[in-house]
Amino acid sequence: MRFVSALLTLAVVSLPLAARAADVEAGKAIFNRTCTNCHSTDIGVNKIGPSLYHVVGRPSAVVQDYNYSEAMKNLH
Repeated sequence: MRFVSALLTLAVVSLPLAARAADVEAGKAIFNRTCTNCHSTDIGVNKIGPSLYHVVGRPSAVVQDYNYSEAMKNLH
């Protein structure tokens, strides 16, 4: 969930305080409704897509126990 909070914080940093709270909640709802179908935010929990735990700044195709496509493996 840290990943989600970091992204949402960056996205709404320039909004007034009241608007920030509403946008953070809306962002969480969208993330939970769409992204969690394929991804987890827990370490080591992969679904259709790899875990998003510590995704910010992470090189591509490095989550253990996830079978990346050759295209993803070659993005480095």
